[in-house]
Amino acid sequence: SASSLSLCKTLQELAASGACTVICTIHQPQSKIFELFDDLIVLNKGHVLYRGPRSQVLNFYERAGLPCPPFTNPADHILDVITYVAGSDRVHLDGNVKRLRKQLRKQERLQKERAAAIAAGNLSPKSPSSRGLGASQSLLYGADDDADDIDEDDKNSADVGDRDDLTEWIPESNPRTAWHRQFRVLLRRSFQENLRNRGVLIAQVVQNIIT
Repeated sequence: SASSLSLCKTLQELAASGACTVICTIHQPQSKIFELFDDLIVLNKGHVLYRGPRSQVLNFYERAGLPCPPFTNPADHILDVITYVAGSDRVHLDGNVKRLRKQLRKQERLQKERAAAIAAGNLSPKSPSSRGLGASQSLLYGADDDADDIDEDDKNSADVGDRDDLTEWIPESNPRTAWHRQFRVLLRRSFQENLRNRGVLIAQVVQNIIT
């Protein structure tokens, strides 16, 4: 809708200003809204299927064997190929999810190998294969020319495992925040929200006293 587009444009301007980071949960937006996002995380039943620049998500899907048909809203395609609805072929959809998870594992493994080569001085971050995206992005989202050289055989990704536990997707450099810190942050946020709506808070207190 027009109001949704206007709201997302405002959020984009807010994020571009550097005042804060804007995180949205959105389900199959129209193409104009989809183009406003900088980065995406695609989830399915708690599993990360894609994370990275919005501009690279279709390239990533294509490399996983799920190209977006012409004249199709990318946001629709991204979720249609992994979302079960009545009458859908569940086996086929599960196969699509496995393809995307496998592609993500391959790209992450390639990224680690590339990062190690750069750290060892065997490869320049400005090599032609990463031109225009930067080394890390080109590795993850399909711009690297060597990505197709990864063996398609499942046995080569056996060392990675299925990663059924979502916690295994958290990078080692970004450990999970302690539960007590999460509790403090959420509690403070709740207090701030209540203080901003003092009228409602007072009404609830009075209502509880009367009842």
